[in-house]
Amino acid sequence: LDPSRLSVELGKAFANEFPLRVVSQVLGFPDEARSQFYNRYSSMMNGLGGSETAHLGIGARQDLEDYVGELVAQRRVQPTFLYDDAGNPIGKDIISELCHAVVDGDLLSTEEITSNIALVVGGGGETTRGAILNMWYLLLQHRDQFERVCADPAQWDAAFHETLRCASSIGGQPRHTTWDITLHGTTIPAGSLVNMVDFSANHDERVFADPERFDVFR
Repeated sequence: LDPSRLSVELGKAFANEFPLRVVSQVLGFPDEARSQFYNRYSSMMNGLGGSETAHLGIGARQDLEDYVGELVAQRRVQPTFLYDDAGNPIGKDIISELCHAVVDGDLLSTEEITSNIALVVGGGGETTRGAILNMWYLLLQHRDQFERVCADPAQWDAAFHETLRCASSIGGQPRHTTWDITLHGTTIPAGSLVNMVDFSANHDERVFADPERFDVFR
């Protein structure tokens, strides 16, 4: 093999499992449960959108919530912690934090915690995977910037933020307004359904000079 022409599948090498490993770690999933966590996540994602595999996704989400419910019962009695590289505790994991969080004078219910964890799992994996792959694609399309970032690792943070601006993995989010709001001379009544388009905001020429240009150093 010519070492100058080796290829790599970037999704498998850098993006597919990495976000899920981070999510499972900060949530506080035991090490032995993390491979099963990845399988549940894959089934949940494959079942989105009313596809013929939707029943598998629904089942995987219920399995996840049932498993988290068991962890909640344990962590209410005995919280677990996250540790730095030196082995020092840096705080409770997210499940333990939620188990002891007080909102409006009450602890969160098990159902509130499990549904929030399922939301974090569903939203924290695919969006991060997409952002990482978009960053690699854009840097490889702009080799001069890629070489400068590789020469100065401190610039990776700027590269990732410019990727989120230029090619966000999330197109937008629908929301309902809770009160009347006026934007650019137009009043949007309370209770209206509004689609907030990230792509448009991130390419607003009133905010970003030459917004279509990918520039890590802007």
